[in-house]
Amino acid sequence: MIEQGETPEQAMIRETEEEIFVTPIEYEKVGIINFIEYYKDELATINMHVYAATN
Repeated sequence: MIEQGETPEQAMIRETEEEIFVTPIEYEKVGIINFIEYYKDELATINMHVYAATN
C-alpha cells in the first residue's frame, strides 16, 4: 500500500525490501490495473501500479 507522501515507485521499492529483502535497482513501470470494489461498505477505485524489475 502506498503511504501518505510516498510515490508509487517509492512504495514499490519499500514493499520489495520489506517482503523479499531485495532492493530493486533496474525496473520499469509496465502498467496500472484499476479495480472497482466495495471497501468499508463504499464503492472505491483501487489502482495497482505494476513494475518489472530486472536487477
